[in-house]
Amino acid sequence: MSRMGRPVPVSSPWRSASSWVVTATLACLACEAESPSGAGPGPAVILDAVPFNGDASADAAAAVPGDARPAQTVLWVDPSRPAGESSDGTRARPFSRLEVAFTHARAGDVVALLPGLHPPLASDGRGPPAGVEVLGSDRDASRLAGPVRLSAAGAALRHLTVDGGEPGVRVEGDVRLEELVVSGTAGVGLEVHGGDVRVEDVRIADAAEVGFWINGGVVTGRGVEIAGARGGGLRVSAGEVDLSSVAVRDVALDVAGTRGAGVEVEGGTARFAGVRVDAVADRAVRVARSGRAVVSALSIFGPALDGLTILAGGFAEVDGYRVAGARNVGVVVSEASARLTGGVVSGGGRAAVLVSESAVAVNGLVVEDPPARGVALLASEGELSGLTVRRAGDVGLQITDPRGPVTLEDGHFEACAGAGVAVSGGAEQVVHLARVTTTGSVSGEGALAEGLHVHRGRVVAESFVARANIGAGILIEAGDLELSTAELSGNGGPGLVAVESGPEDVLRLTDVRVTENTGAGVLVIGGIARTTRLHASGTRLDGDGTADGLALTAGAVGVSEADRLDGNAGNGLSVSAGAAVTARSLTSTENAAFGVYTQCGAAEAALLDAIDLAGNGQGERNACP
Repeated sequence: MSRMGRPVPVSSPWRSASSWVVTATLACLACEAESPSGAGPGPAVILDAVPFNGDASADAAAAVPGDARPAQTVLWVDPSRPAGESSDGTRARPFSRLEVAFTHARAGDVVALLPGLHPPLASDGRGPPAGVEVLGSDRDASRLAGPVRLSAAGAALRHLTVDGGEPGVRVEGDVRLEELVVSGTAGVGLEVHGGDVRVEDVRIADAAEVGFWINGGVVTGRGVEIAGARGGGLRVSAGEVDLSSVAVRDVALDVAGTRGAGVEVEGGTARFAGVRVDAVADRAVRVARSGRAVVSALSIFGPALDGLTILAGGFAEVDGYRVAGARNVGVVVSEASARLTGGVVSGGGRAAVLVSESAVAVNGLVVEDPPARGVALLASEGELSGLTVRRAGDVGLQITDPRGPVTLEDGHFEACAGAGVAVSGGAEQVVHLARVTTTGSVSGEGALAEGLHVHRGRVVAESFVARANIGAGILIEAGDLELSTAELSGNGGPGLVAVESGPEDVLRLTDVRVTENTGAGVLVIGGIARTTRLHASGTRLDGDGTADGLALTAGAVGVSEADRLDGNAGNGLSVSAGAAVTARSLTSTENAAFGVYTQCGAAEAALLDAIDLAGNGQGERNACP
């Protein structure tokens, strides 16, 4: 049919020189209903049938009984026509019931529904024969009482509304649904259980159960809107699905109070482009079990328990997504796998993004204002890149007990409470950080406010920046940290604090610049530390009057290679309380106290090779009796 307002013949395999030609005129009427795709008011179709040879006696031609009559392109149905009146399906003498037209229709024919409420089909709801299209005059004006069952190949419903039924429409064959409304059903709105199904501008409203349920077959098309359903909006249990321009809103929980997802893929494979989900009672998008989903341009708004969820063996690849307003978690991946690209997540009660016992690849994610955790990886593995978390109420990125390698590249964490990045447990696995910046961490749980907090974990970080955090730039407790090409500056605590580390080389610093921190540039409390080309300068006094460049205490053992400690408000190098250090090629100059301070009788400092201790306020080294 033409969509530009010009008359176009409706094709028919039966057309010949003496057969009928159907012309159609499309006109945009000023009706209130919009198409599911949001394109505006739906078009109206006005059909007229004229004989190709100019013969106006349509009634006589149609009155020929059986197969002797000429092939007819259009059969008309008028629900207001009394059933007892003589009918032949012409415009002048339309049938009164749809199933009567079906007995006369042949493949290629169109059954045209005049405005009005057409009574339900036979008890089984059987729809048109193979190759027959049912066409309404306007999808708000031509209404057919459900249910309707479509199983014949090539059948179609276009430009009408199916009212009621349980389900409203059930599809089991190769059919086409276009400019169709399914409304007020007592069960599922639209069911597909097999066949090759094409949907175009389909709206499902006020379904008592799931709005659109796909349980087999191949479903393709665009423009699906579901407004009001119970137990689920669009559910894929089996089959193959490829749909674009999908909108789901106002989905309530089922009668058991357990299910009410907006879009759900629990089996089969689904590809969606352009999906919006608003105001659903349960999870906005759920992929689980054997379901596999590829989604682009996904938007989730309004209250939902969780936003995007991939669960229990499901797999999802999502490119371009926005999640806002989830009551619990914005994005959940649990016992599943996912590839997520280009996302924005805001809010979330427990966390903006929660990954548990899963494998993920996350690229280009922005998390804004989560009241609790920003991103949490629990007993998981994955690759994160381009991650930005702003103003998390607890921790920007939490990595706990990794079950495999975890990498983060190009991460930015701003004004998060507790820590920008926190790593704990899983000491047999390595967490790799590259080009990560944490700034402005504020006090959170336990009054901690670090850029990076490592507890009993293993971290290898390069090009790491911790700046202007209220607490330390980095805090490591009984963990393993290898840090290179880093900047720790302007923090309210020491640039780095290592506490109670184990007997192995657990702290290794190479080409690390530590400037204008408070209390110490680097403070090592127990354990072993190796520093190479560490530059600690400008350390500010804390409340205890301490401001050393590099300080080792509580039995710590240090190995210093070519370090530079200068311009600090305390000592350059401080060794106390059973600690020991071996320093080679050390430069410790222009500090307010000593170049090297050693607690007498309780610490050792061996200075080897070229040592420069010039210009310190109290001298090169303190004297011991």
